[in-house]
Amino acid sequence: MNFKSFRSKNSHKTFDVLREKKIKNGLMNEPLKFAIIGGGPIGLSSAISLREKGHHVHVFEAKTFPVDKVCGEGIMPSGYRTLQNLGIEKYLNPNFTRSFSKIKYFDQDLTLSGRLPRHAKAIRRTELNNALYELAKDKGVITHKNHRLVELNWKDGRYQPEFFLTERKKEKLDYDFDYIIACDGVHSTTRRILNLTESSRIKETRMGARVHVHFEHKIDEVQVYWNNGIEAYLTPSGENLLEIAFLWDESKITLDGNLEDSLFAFFPELQGYRDCPRMSELKKWGPFGKKSKMVSKENVIFLGDARYFLDGITGEGLTLGLKQAVALKRSFPGGIWSPTLFNLHVSPSLLHYKALTTTALFLSDRPETRNKIFKLTKAIPKAFDTILALNDLPGLIPDRKIYRMEDLQEKYNSTNYEGKQRKTG
Repeated sequence: MNFKSFRSKNSHKTFDVLREKKIKNGLMNEPLKFAIIGGGPIGLSSAISLREKGHHVHVFEAKTFPVDKVCGEGIMPSGYRTLQNLGIEKYLNPNFTRSFSKIKYFDQDLTLSGRLPRHAKAIRRTELNNALYELAKDKGVITHKNHRLVELNWKDGRYQPEFFLTERKKEKLDYDFDYIIACDGVHSTTRRILNLTESSRIKETRMGARVHVHFEHKIDEVQVYWNNGIEAYLTPSGENLLEIAFLWDESKITLDGNLEDSLFAFFPELQGYRDCPRMSELKKWGPFGKKSKMVSKENVIFLGDARYFLDGITGEGLTLGLKQAVALKRSFPGGIWSPTLFNLHVSPSLLHYKALTTTALFLSDRPETRNKIFKLTKAIPKAFDTILALNDLPGLIPDRKIYRMEDLQEKYNSTNYEGKQRKTG
């Protein structure tokens, strides 16, 4: 298969020709071999989705499982529904999950609260990754820890991965993958190796930090606190567990001395949580905001933060990544990657999240404008509820299961099935 032909503007014609050949040769359901780079939630969700379609899937993680990351632990309703459809519920520890139904903003003396259209879910990141890891193994996904990607070699018209094993165990692998799925984050090694210069930064100096505390609570909302150039996010990530996260612009915020003292000093409302028992140490990560304009190159496909990092911490980026993982499995008709089908599924959500990111950064830099907009939104009944509902679109094409005639005949008994046929004409 020559993937170079997909780069032309007439790639859809090449796709149609190859698809017709596969149909003619009876290869429509031929399993493909996938290498997924990155064992985070997007990589593992992609692996599970592809495995459900009968493909052979290997996940390569540079570190160990479960993977942790400084990021928001709230998941929007459509993202949580995606996880439920994957079958993650029975793998989750209820002590590290909690439903929430609202998002509340605090800006000086102004409070703005909105209700989500359905219940969302906060899940501690290590718990989410561990649950997805166990589910992936049960589905037959092959996982490889301590495999750091060092090169992509061009062989027989495709890129093939080369890894450095950071453990002593020797492992022999067959590097004959049809596709490579890059899910290795905002600082994507895959993207760097391919020298993808078509990238830019939303903000070069955005940083993040996070800590978990034990606190007896009945909070069912994500709380967002605003200051000039810095935000704090409080998320109920489990039974008596709170995640406190910060995002700030280093070009505007000076943090001298102890990082934790400096961050909490901006938010007197959160000072009381500092005396709570720690469930994790304060971790810093960044800079955030790097994005790639390319969804794929040859047989390499970019998902999640490896393609576009969304500067938010209330679950927008993770929710979008989960939608991409599900859309991925529906983008290989005839065993050939179709960027058109993929974009049809995810573009509406991506455009909304881009708009949200741009708006959030604009408001973060302009406290007076933010205050006026918040007051106006608060004065209009249900306005903020509507904004939150629009921000959680499920996608353009519904995920419907297509049955073959044989499946339908097995699903229904012959009498009922024939009756339904007559009624529908």
